Amino acid sequence: MKLCFAVKMTKTGWVLHSHMERCFCFRRHCGYESAAYAAETLPQLLADHITQNIDKQDIPTIMTEVIESFDISLLDRFTCLFDKDEDFSDEKWRKDAEYFIFRDHMGLRGDPRFLAARSAVCGTTAVIGFITKDRKHVWIASLGDSDAVLARSEDEACTRTMLSARHDPKNEEEKKRLASEHPNEETAIWGNTLLGAIRVTRALGDYQLKAPTNMAARGLQWVYPPLVGYQEVEAWAAKGHVSPPYMSRTPEIRHADILEDDLLIFATDGLRDALPLELQADDWDIILGLLHGSADPRLGHQCVSSSNVADGLVQNVQFGSDEEKMKEVINGPAYRDDISVVVVKFVGSNKPMHRHCCRTDIIASTRDNTILQPDERSLTLLMSTLLSVEFFSALRW
Repeated sequence: MKLCFAVKMTKTGWVLHSHMERCFCFRRHCGYESAAYAAETLPQLLADHITQNIDKQDIPTIMTEVIESFDISLLDRFTCLFDKDEDFSDEKWRKDAEYFIFRDHMGLRGDPRFLAARSAVCGTTAVIGFITKDRKHVWIASLGDSDAVLARSEDEACTRTMLSARHDPKNEEEKKRLASEHPNEETAIWGNTLLGAIRVTRALGDYQLKAPTNMAARGLQWVYPPLVGYQEVEAWAAKGHVSPPYMSRTPEIRHADILEDDLLIFATDGLRDALPLELQADDWDIILGLLHGSADPRLGHQCVSSSNVADGLVQNVQFGSDEEKMKEVINGPAYRDDISVVVVKFVGSNKPMHRHCCRTDIIASTRDNTILQPDERSLTLLMSTLLSVEFFSALRW
């Protein structure tokens, strides 16, 4: 087994396995630690459990159980720093000296204890795919708002199957789920956000939206910077929001059959959000057109070609052949959502699959395929690293 992943704000990777192939994408928020830890740990956990339970042929159950257990372990990395039955409602945690008490338990930035605790406070969306060795089936587990799409060309037409769900407050099914889990809490979703704090409803980490109120308000807030301050958590409680978890750790699993020449695309929300607002209702119709070299006239620019299909897709969504648009992107706002794309073409079980990746941390790649780098501080965090580890002997059965 070969494990490869890139260490960035968005983590993407590909794993070759004697029974299946697997790709994944983690999109962080409120810090990078959860996404980094998930990329380093979760793929191997999934591989181990599928190896041990392969005869059960129940991939969805295995994926769900492993992902949920992994998420629970993130909070354990925080609580293990304190007494087993620590009571965060105790008055001692409300005194001015509480910061210094926490510092004694967790250390400061750079301390391994602090970094471990950060993986509970930070959050990451996830899209994880398992592909059988014969390349006839794929299962996708998703949490959050990144996309997984299977595209197929038939009779000169392109059809698509969405293999991920968008777990956000706009999703009617998510609204129903939250209403069922938290009856009489009408403001659990307001302003298209979860508790006014974040625009996704399922993710790994984000324990201020999962842990008991006192722990979220008086414990996790010191793992700086938190998603929200203690005032916000206490304001939730004042409104009756005292039945966590509100953020779900349960992935949604979807399956599809694969045919030769199908395309599997993983993309963070930054790709579709890069489209003009008035076109986002047709996002994947437009994106798949661009993937096949056809630009929607409403975009106002033509496609450019690239040997890296994912890189070309990111460029064509934003500016294509339009030099002025490219300058606007480059000279635009200081903050721009990062975009990560993985495009896989299935070419038969006995041939290597064509895999293209593009990751942009602030703005898109320029057309000479060089990535415009973020500032030096961000670059330290986003240094691209490729790891390759052999597990053949350990995983052979």
